[in-house]
Amino acid sequence: MRREHPGRTMLTPELAQEIAASITAAIGFNVLVTDRQGRVIGSADPTRVGTLHEASVSVVRRRAEAWHNPAAARRLSGVRPGITLPLTLGQEVVGTVGITGDPAVVRPFGEIVRRQTEIILRQTALLRLELRRERAVEQLVADIASYEAGVVDAEPLRTRAEELGFVVDVPRAVVVVAVEPQAAAPGREPGADPDSRQLPVRLAAEVFHAAGDLVAPVGATAVAVLADLVPRGGPERCVDVLHELGGALVRRIEQRLGAGSWVGVGAPASGLAELPRSYHEAWSALRIGRRMMPGVRVHDARDFRVWDLLMGIAPRQRHDFRRAMLGTLSAQRGWPELRRTVIALVEHGLRLTETAEALHIHRNTLLYRLKRLSAAVGADSRAPRVAIALYLACLLEEIDQVDAAPDG
Repeated sequence: MRREHPGRTMLTPELAQEIAASITAAIGFNVLVTDRQGRVIGSADPTRVGTLHEASVSVVRRRAEAWHNPAAARRLSGVRPGITLPLTLGQEVVGTVGITGDPAVVRPFGEIVRRQTEIILRQTALLRLELRRERAVEQLVADIASYEAGVVDAEPLRTRAEELGFVVDVPRAVVVVAVEPQAAAPGREPGADPDSRQLPVRLAAEVFHAAGDLVAPVGATAVAVLADLVPRGGPERCVDVLHELGGALVRRIEQRLGAGSWVGVGAPASGLAELPRSYHEAWSALRIGRRMMPGVRVHDARDFRVWDLLMGIAPRQRHDFRRAMLGTLSAQRGWPELRRTVIALVEHGLRLTETAEALHIHRNTLLYRLKRLSAAVGADSRAPRVAIALYLACLLEEIDQVDAAPDG
């Protein structure tokens, strides 16, 4: 199949009209742009759009400029006095640009206008190719996120990744960032500005710049990074590095966009089969961390696995378990500090000294609180089974309080 030259698709009527209008305003002479067939697709004089500019047919064929005085112009259809020049991208003539006026006056502008128009076309062609690649990467990440080993054939995914310059079967971890939506201009939806979507992607690529990193937009205000762990010390040593990079990205977004952002870091994956897990863990960490710890900006999935499990329990079951474990405890005076004590005790391995230090209280104060808890629940609050059950009930209460809190 014959591959179409990028220049042909770049020289659209919309772009041609924009070029003609902007250059006309700059030089003070009417500029028109035609396609390869000599049809006018852009002109500061709207009556000429869609008409045949006969001189352009010859200019495209000969690949050389032509100028026409009044007498010569009258012999050609749709032509006025002036100069017409070929527009070339690569080795192909994709159209023409013409300047209307006395040939002796407008001819000095001809080469400048032609070069400027070709520069615009090349930039547009490169931008289109870049956007196509970005869309291909975005779709690749979406397909990786939904990949199921043994259900979906992995080879097409691997092939597409390799065509884009990536290898999926290396140790990776998924990092996701959600950016606070910016206020939209009147009449526009939030996130409708292309730069508001592309700038976070570019900032993420500046921070996650290892050769094997894969960065893609997710919707209008989020970015996913499939971070290559090999240059970052491998799965065993990458945690601190990814957290540092996540923090750097949050700061950069704040500086460049003036917007808040939150980062979720998934657990390392050894290859394609584990990447979907890392992807969904990263989003879960971001979602839960943002709700439960709004002052923290970077969240690790491994810190939220219990939370994630508990949030999947139906509200009725959560309520019943809390009531069975806590009874009227949560209505008693000083309950918030008792709840913090339970959580700290379990998260510090039931070790009294470490728990007291984490709570910044004396060991005797801790023992007093635990005695109160034991009396309230009718069991030893330091016993592992009791302590863990109380811990889960306390987490469920925190989850339900966040669910019940008004947004904003």
